[in-house]
Amino acid sequence: MNKSSIKGRLERLFEDPTGKGWINNRIGNTMSFAAYDATDLNNQEMTEFSQILLLCLKKLAGVWNHFDRYCRLEDNLIEREKNKEIDNINISDKIFSDDLFLEFDEFLVQIKSSLDYLVKIPKPIVGKNHWNLRTFGDKGEKVSKELRNLTKEFKELAEIIIEKVINKNQPWLNRVIEARDKLNHYFEGCISFERFSVYKPNESEVVYVPAWSRKQSIRDFMKIVWWHLIFFVEDFIAFFLTFRMYPYYSFSRVSAKIETDESPWKLKKDINLFIQWVTQNHK
Repeated sequence: MNKSSIKGRLERLFEDPTGKGWINNRIGNTMSFAAYDATDLNNQEMTEFSQILLLCLKKLAGVWNHFDRYCRLEDNLIEREKNKEIDNINISDKIFSDDLFLEFDEFLVQIKSSLDYLVKIPKPIVGKNHWNLRTFGDKGEKVSKELRNLTKEFKELAEIIIEKVINKNQPWLNRVIEARDKLNHYFEGCISFERFSVYKPNESEVVYVPAWSRKQSIRDFMKIVWWHLIFFVEDFIAFFLTFRMYPYYSFSRVSAKIETDESPWKLKKDINLFIQWVTQNHK
């Protein structure tokens, strides 16, 4: 495989389940095109990068599918509760949903799995001798440690990634990974299945849904986490691609609306620097 075959191959192997282009447009197309056009990755490195990127997209699709199914299930249960007849003996039934519980569980599992795939992205960029992480360990601390161990040429940008990407995202990463451990491994403080009920007490107009806290439903929590994950993945990949960009290219992050398919990462080409680079390298 050579660089010229990467673009079409990525598009044929992945279908964005969001229906909004949130995965493919923001991350898949943007990052693959940037790697192809703006970096000095050779054919072998491009092939490995595109394969890892594709797997990251598929993992994000898995996260989305569990969130989407959770929403659909909850909507159906809400509709059922709205239409149920009031019990004449004034006893309210409260059914705990195994389906909602399991979709939330798998949502958290797929997030951790997507992070484990994401940490493979730097390998073809900085070289396998400099990047050997197998998992997103210690809630990102292993990533920071590996960045600090990079060679001198990468040191300055490595510190920026630690500050702007890893440290910035650790608060929500900690919450999600802790929730996953509690639910998936039955750690102390495990999230109770009793949270996963949709019900309307007799003579009430309010339908209660699974809650993460007194002020936030689990559904809203999942939506916030989904967008944090999208932002984290696109920032992580963009910063690492910068390691190998030609000197006449640069990435800049612009303000972008949530729930848009347009990537906030914009590729810029400085024509003067390009001419200078061509002159110096093609004498």
